[in-house]
Amino acid sequence: MNVSGLYKGFVFIAGFFFLMQEGFGQTPSQAYGLQFSSHEAVPEKRTSLVLTGKEPICFSNQLDLSFDFNFLDDHITYFGYIFRLINDKGQNIDLLYDQKSANFRVVAGENFTDISFQLNDESLKHDWTRLGFSINAKGQLTCRVGNKEWHSNGISLKSKCFTLVFGSCNEHNFVSRDLPPMRLRNVELKEDGEQRNAWPLSESSGTLATDTYGHRNGTVENAVWIKPKHEVWENAATLIVPGRPSFAFDPVRETVYVVTADTLYSFSARGLKLSAQSLATTHSNLLPGNQSIVDKSTGVLYNYYPDQKEIAVYDSINHQWDFNFSKGDVTEYWQANSFITKNNYLYIIGGYGQLKYKNTIQRCNLSAKTWDTLPHQGDFLAPRYMAALGVTPSTDSAYIIGGYGSREGDQMLSPHYFYDLLLYEVPNNRFKKIYSLPEPPTPFVFGKSLILDSNGQNYYALIFSNDRFNSQLQLIKGSLQRPEYISLGSPFPYAFNDVRSYADLYYCKKTNQFLAVTLYTNKEKNSTELHINHIDFPVNEAVNTPAPSPETNWKNIISIAALVVAGAAGIWWLYRRKKKAVIQVENKTAVKPNGTPVVTTVPLPVVEPESAEIPNPIPEEEYTAPYVEHFSAEETGPARGNIKLFGQFEVATASGQQLTRQFTPLLKELFLLIVIDSLRYNKGVPAEKMNELLWHDKDVKDAKNNRAVNLAKIKNILEKLEGCTISRETGAWKFEFDPSVVRIDFFDYLQLFQKPGGNLAATDTNKLLRICSAGAFLEQTYYEWLDPLKAEVSNFIVEALLQCNTTLEPGRHREKSIAIANAIFQFDELNEHALRIKCKTLIALGRHTLAKTTYDKFSSKYREIYGEEFAENYQAIIHT
Repeated sequence: MNVSGLYKGFVFIAGFFFLMQEGFGQTPSQAYGLQFSSHEAVPEKRTSLVLTGKEPICFSNQLDLSFDFNFLDDHITYFGYIFRLINDKGQNIDLLYDQKSANFRVVAGENFTDISFQLNDESLKHDWTRLGFSINAKGQLTCRVGNKEWHSNGISLKSKCFTLVFGSCNEHNFVSRDLPPMRLRNVELKEDGEQRNAWPLSESSGTLATDTYGHRNGTVENAVWIKPKHEVWENAATLIVPGRPSFAFDPVRETVYVVTADTLYSFSARGLKLSAQSLATTHSNLLPGNQSIVDKSTGVLYNYYPDQKEIAVYDSINHQWDFNFSKGDVTEYWQANSFITKNNYLYIIGGYGQLKYKNTIQRCNLSAKTWDTLPHQGDFLAPRYMAALGVTPSTDSAYIIGGYGSREGDQMLSPHYFYDLLLYEVPNNRFKKIYSLPEPPTPFVFGKSLILDSNGQNYYALIFSNDRFNSQLQLIKGSLQRPEYISLGSPFPYAFNDVRSYADLYYCKKTNQFLAVTLYTNKEKNSTELHINHIDFPVNEAVNTPAPSPETNWKNIISIAALVVAGAAGIWWLYRRKKKAVIQVENKTAVKPNGTPVVTTVPLPVVEPESAEIPNPIPEEEYTAPYVEHFSAEETGPARGNIKLFGQFEVATASGQQLTRQFTPLLKELFLLIVIDSLRYNKGVPAEKMNELLWHDKDVKDAKNNRAVNLAKIKNILEKLEGCTISRETGAWKFEFDPSVVRIDFFDYLQLFQKPGGNLAATDTNKLLRICSAGAFLEQTYYEWLDPLKAEVSNFIVEALLQCNTTLEPGRHREKSIAIANAIFQFDELNEHALRIKCKTLIALGRHTLAKTTYDKFSSKYREIYGEEFAENYQAIIHT
């Protein structure tokens, strides 16, 4: 291994440790607390928090109470009690807010004390205020906020044992329903100078407020817990409209506009209200692919169609558009990104249509309604769509990240995902690449908008998988300086069907929340379903990892040491893989499932003269997809249920009903563990192995209970599938099935290699190609115990297919050779033997351009993984 490669590997590890200590490696503060329903609710639905339980709080010398609180914005009535201290002799000490004078006042009995103060209204409604309150044995009262204190002369205490109530009060003789709309968290009590109780109020549900310091749990009535509001997206509005609408966001008014042919819908983030305004005249020819945008400096709403270089302006007084588009072809600019500059220009970047990805920059002068296309310079922006764009406050630059497309812009030429972040400098039309994110285990693309934070250091965006209809949107927070990001909140459903779907993200500064807008068009019904979801800001991390404390630093040291070892092992693996790639194929061995070694040699297809006649050439566009469909025999007989382990894990009934989503992550792992061992070894999985792999952190009794519950759930799912079951056999759980009722591709794979003889027959090769057409074994499924099997399956299939290729007669079965090469690339994308097979076969078919494209794609991937150029040039590959 060269020194530079080793250096790069350790630089990567050092950078990883830096991320652990800086920026997103640190766990941001989590949003939590209790929100009080106030005058906006009927009296019996207002919130009450009692923290003293069955026994009152008693002190000898002094009682200290402290807590964080703030007021909710945009309410009419704020008058009421913050808290009430009531002793067992019927005396009360209250902190209340007098809305008329905007003063906080302390009341003792029926009299005002000397404590009265005001707080900054902006801070009170948008920040947490820490307030301290003390009462001593002499009845002297003190209130503290920051470095300010207010005192009151002593009152005569008949008892020093108190009940503590926040908000609505139900105590006898002190019943009150007046309270301000407020939030509360981190309540603490000290008795005679010693900490006694702490209620963080970090619950997500229920009526219990846990005391994390003592044993005095509180009770809540009509709780509105804050934490879920910062973790779970909630649907605020759903709308079904005819045709192909578009939508836009006004960040000043915090309003989403939905543009349809006959109505303009408005959704206000303030109050989460949806309204509709009928148009005076129909906005006809609202073409598929139309887009809308609001100029935040003027509040003007635009609707545009790039293909016709036309833009319409909405007249909010007369409720009509000033222009209607002409009838036209389907757009070539689906899901393009756009923004408006302060000098009144609309910029449109990228998009997709007519099998072409775009990287063009179109500009519209909003005043003159004139259009032009701008040449750009600097770093290369590959043609793409499904990228995210965010403009800086000055509007003289914009960030664009990710997407899906191809370097040449042709959908048939190696489309792939992009994870690069680029800065577009508007004045000189220049792109500057900032970084590329590491390629994730599960590929993703972006919703349209990139939300930049106020300090210009970070961004927020929505990501999702574009390889399925039942997708999910996930909010992330990333750095604009370093290739790192974290997931925030929980994912939420997104119906994705390429250009029929659309997703965007908006930030509402005044109401402190994110809005996510999605739409899906049912082309057959000519209708579009639109959803508006919201979540409070700041959004909590998706995984709550506690911040390190001095007491646990030794754990960090062990973790770092383990990561160093893992990183070194990774570098060594890369070195071994690279070394292995240049070994002659005669020295490569694989092991059959029964343990028999296989040694193969690989003759390559004969390169015929370029002038040779090519019988029945296949259209060029078909060569961009695997050819395995030519060898996929249709199943005959009754329909069967299906359990797929090659490609994406999938379970479906004979009628096509999908059961896959019923498998939670734990159910999926347990099911795969039993199925694989049962099929592979014809024996079940003992309880000890399940406990070790799945419930190692639980005692035997808890593990047994978990096992029983989850096995029962799996059995319920299998009842819907029919033809298979899990039963206990000699102390182990075994999967059994009827092959005539259920098809399992992993079982088919095993059957192919249990036949006598060293090589696969031609029909068996076709069966193996059909199995491989779904993808690698358990793609995007990662368990430590599964890795050795995945490697074994991958190596064996590669060797078997290479051996199969040696049996093909040169000059014939060219499609089958390419199918073999494509199948090998499913399992080893940098297999040089597959590269030779595919390139030489394509040349034999007269497809020189595609042969060169295949080589270029391979070389690019090689450079991306190893950080250096592929050693063999194109001529060497096709002539050796």
